Amino acid sequence: MRVSILDLGSNSFRLLVADVASEGAIRPVLTARDFLRLGSEVASDGSLAEDVIERAVGAAGHLAGLAYRTGAEQSIAVATSAIRDASNCDEVVDRLQVAAGMPIRVLDGQEEARLSFLGVASSIALPPGPHLVLDLGGGSLELAVGSGATPVWTDSADLGVSRLI
Repeated sequence: MRVSILDLGSNSFRLLVADVASEGAIRPVLTARDFLRLGSEVASDGSLAEDVIERAVGAAGHLAGLAYRTGAEQSIAVATSAIRDASNCDEVVDRLQVAAGMPIRVLDGQEEARLSFLGVASSIALPPGPHLVLDLGGGSLELAVGSGATPVWTDSADLGVSRLI
C-alpha cells in the first residue's frame, strides 16, 4: 500500500510517500520539504501572521498534491510545536486541512515524544537496556525513555532551535 505522511513542523513541512509491504517493510518513493520557520514567528509573536499562514497553506497544498500525484492510497498529516502553540492554532489548522484535503492531527508534546521513540526503536537495532531518545525540533525538545519498542516515560519542553535564535 502506498501511504503519505505530512509532518507540519516548526521549521519545515515534510512529506514522505512510501510503499508499505504487508510485513511492514517501508520503501520510500518520494520525499519533499518546504522550509517555513513557523517556530520563530510563534516564539516572537505568539501567533502566526496572515502572510505566514498563507505560505504554510501553500506549502501544505503543494506537498499534499505531490502525495496525491504519486498515488498515495492513505494519507496522514500531523502538526507539532509551532502550530499547537500558536494562539490562532484552530484557524491555522482549519485552513491547512482545506489546503491539504485531509484532517490534520495536532500532536501534544507527549505524543510527539512517544512517536519519536517509536521511530528510533523501529529503525535501528538497539542493544538491551533502557534508552533515552531526544528529538530537538524547531519549537520543542522531546524526550523519551524506554526499553525495547515502548517508552515508559515521555516529556516535552518548549526548547527548540527557533526559540533559541
